[in-house]
Amino acid sequence: MNFLIFIIYSGWAVYSGYKIINGRYEWLERPEPINRVCKGLVILGVGYVIGAFYFCWLLIKVAIRITDGFK
Repeated sequence: MNFLIFIIYSGWAVYSGYKIINGRYEWLERPEPINRVCKGLVILGVGYVIGAFYFCWLLIKVAIRITDGFK
């Protein structure tokens, strides 16, 4: 089960990172192999950071909703 969650999270991170990074930096768009590798690493890094931010945001929203239910 954890592996499935990790795969889904990684796919979403790659998608999110690609949407943000694609087309923004000219040197990452060049067809040289080192630029492709760098672009892939940047996409993964940015995607995982964004994913972690949204996961924390989701936890905060759930915590707020739970604590509002105790009033």
